[in-house]
Amino acid sequence: MFQKPQEVAKSCRYYRGELTLEMHDSESDYPSVTLTSGHRSGTFDTFPSKDHPELPRPEEEAVSFTTSAAALLSRIERVKYAVRESRGAMSGHSRPASSSVGTMCLPWTVTRLPAIQTRP
Repeated sequence: MFQKPQEVAKSCRYYRGELTLEMHDSESDYPSVTLTSGHRSGTFDTFPSKDHPELPRPEEEAVSFTTSAAALLSRIERVKYAVRESRGAMSGHSRPASSSVGTMCLPWTVTRLPAIQTRP
């Protein structure tokens, strides 16, 4: 799950054609994901994996997915409201901003990128 999905959505405007997503440090608590399209790329932080349902471990060390920037942007646009609502709900309360309350998990499938609200 991207820490700042709005930044990922903004970056998609600069990518053309095939977009490759590659996860780094998949064993780390804080993996990052690099998006690459042609000569342009950007690396984005993700939330700690321990805060979300356990996903099947990839058989290969490097994991990459290929899609189009337009498809990724479309999926993020459909679910980014959940991040805005979560941040707004947490800002006035005593819970720290780094809390996992109200974060969202964006699992990638062939046709859908759903938002799932998580609670501790």
